[in-house]
Amino acid sequence: MDQGFTLIELLIAMTISSVVLLLAYQTLNETVLVESRLHQHQQTQQGIEKAITWFEQDLGQMAPRSIKDALGGTFPAFQYREDIGLSLSRFAQGPSLFETGGIVRVDYRLNQGKLKRRIWPVLDQAPGVEPVEMLLLEGVRQWQWRFLDASGQWQTRWPVGDLGANALPLAVSMILEIEKLGRVERIWLGPGAY
Repeated sequence: MDQGFTLIELLIAMTISSVVLLLAYQTLNETVLVESRLHQHQQTQQGIEKAITWFEQDLGQMAPRSIKDALGGTFPAFQYREDIGLSLSRFAQGPSLFETGGIVRVDYRLNQGKLKRRIWPVLDQAPGVEPVEMLLLEGVRQWQWRFLDASGQWQTRWPVGDLGANALPLAVSMILEIEKLGRVERIWLGPGAY
């Protein structure tokens, strides 16, 4: 006599198969979500590392050279105000060394959570000259800067008082607050601190 599956046995087998498939789907879905979060975290971490590397290079190569703006006014060699960001002259590296006389102008701006670095192809800015802009980091909630002056006091703006246009801070402190990652703090010594 032929022994086949009963309807109950078939339903039990289908239920077990459905549960196994559901568990496999959930496991796969979780794996994809974890992979996606890990990838986003790695991108944010790489952005932070890139920004810190640029800060280190630029702040480590600060040059005591003020610049002329497009209208003939003078900008300090190193300047920070919350409304305009951080701007500095630095010794050049690579091909721009000969084009700019060994010094270039760099600035950092935070706008709508995006931290950008700009560098000018000429030191003293002429009308119509546009900087090369690079996005360093997204998701920045806030950034704070402090600058150590010659009297050992931390300042929140630079230059302060009656410092000359070529004055540089002895040290620079930065705090970045980044979405989903938290706070990053760094301090760099300026060339006058050595």
